[in-house]
Amino acid sequence: FLYADRPQADLIQAFELVMSRLAADGVRHLTWFYLPESSPVATWLKDSGVVPTAEIPNVCISFPEGDAKAYWSCLSRNARQNLKTAANRMAREGVSARFEFYSACGLGLPLDTSAGRRVLRRCRSVYVRHQAVRYGHDRRGVGFFFRHATYVSLSIPGCNGFLCVLWIGDRIGAYMEGYVNERRQALEVPRLGMDDELARFRPGRLMLKACVEWLAAQSRICRIDLGRGAERYKYDMGGSTYLTYTISFNPSFCREQTEGGRS
Repeated sequence: FLYADRPQADLIQAFELVMSRLAADGVRHLTWFYLPESSPVATWLKDSGVVPTAEIPNVCISFPEGDAKAYWSCLSRNARQNLKTAANRMAREGVSARFEFYSACGLGLPLDTSAGRRVLRRCRSVYVRHQAVRYGHDRRGVGFFFRHATYVSLSIPGCNGFLCVLWIGDRIGAYMEGYVNERRQALEVPRLGMDDELARFRPGRLMLKACVEWLAAQSRICRIDLGRGAERYKYDMGGSTYLTYTISFNPSFCREQTEGGRS
């Protein structure tokens, strides 16, 4: 409801009702994680004197709507060279790449079908292998957690979920999954992974470039929000930093603010 396309007065009233209920139930400490710095709630809380307890860097790739060529010029020289090297290496080895976009909101191929879910399961197997190698986890436990015990896993196939896949030959070289936020004109990406055995082809970077080209030709989406973390590849691929806040406050404080007419 907080993200619904409703009048601001309705949203303020809903927020006040939620805070009032929490206060009535005896909640005295509420922590809001990953609140975007530009959101009205963050602005209101900060203007009311609430100080964020943490500022977390996030990275978002933005590109001109419908203009993939302009995006190429925004990439770092290192990124352009890496992409050209990867393409040349695939040509030498006789390997081809193809990109697929699935969604549950009418973009690309349908995700919430037996075929879409089958590809999604294969992608998550790639992710589990990558996580197990990177962090030394037991693959079975990691696989169960990421397939069955997380909100991202359970909600992606429905609602506004999407899946991007870069195939290298008959293998999944890289993928990312998340949500289509049409109000922001953004893909929001809580999870992405790659096949470490195909790392020489730079599959993650190739996937991001292919995704931008696809979006520019097929939709109004002009942002890929890669979320938390300041990894170099995100900036090489045209990303810029924005902050999300961790803000702790007393729900009674919010109720008093709205009742006082300062919302």
